[in-house]
Amino acid sequence: MDTCYIVCAADMSAGRFSPREGDLVIAADAGCRHLQRLGVRPHLIVGDFDSLGHVPSFPNVEVCPVEKDDTDSMIAIKKALELGFGQIFLFGALGGRRLDHTLANIQALAYARAHGAAAYLFGEGCALTAIADGGALRFDARCSGDFSAFCHGPDASGVCER
Repeated sequence: MDTCYIVCAADMSAGRFSPREGDLVIAADAGCRHLQRLGVRPHLIVGDFDSLGHVPSFPNVEVCPVEKDDTDSMIAIKKALELGFGQIFLFGALGGRRLDHTLANIQALAYARAHGAAAYLFGEGCALTAIADGGALRFDARCSGDFSAFCHGPDASGVCER
């Protein structure tokens, strides 16, 4: 399955960042700095560019107004959904100086799930996702570490860990 990789402006752990042929790479605003540092050319750059400070010179740039209802990362997620991607990986979307953006990115996981995509936020030593409608997460027996589950929404019930 092809994956859409979205790179945002917060601190980025590049450990799991490994796009392949057929994957789409979108930079959300200053996320293009991370991609430049990694030597990766995005397919698309979106945002209002308040974090970057200028509109990049790039053939595929979508400039959004500063006053808008969605964060730049949500605009990138909606673009991935519009293009039919069922798997979305977000990097540089946790932490940083804007707690409101971290919370919005966590909420965006539920939005992506509600629109038929599996989305994941990758941070330093952690990954977040949303599951719904009887969905499940399965881990290889070799995996180890901490696991936390949180209910979200009025119909959240029946969380079971085995």
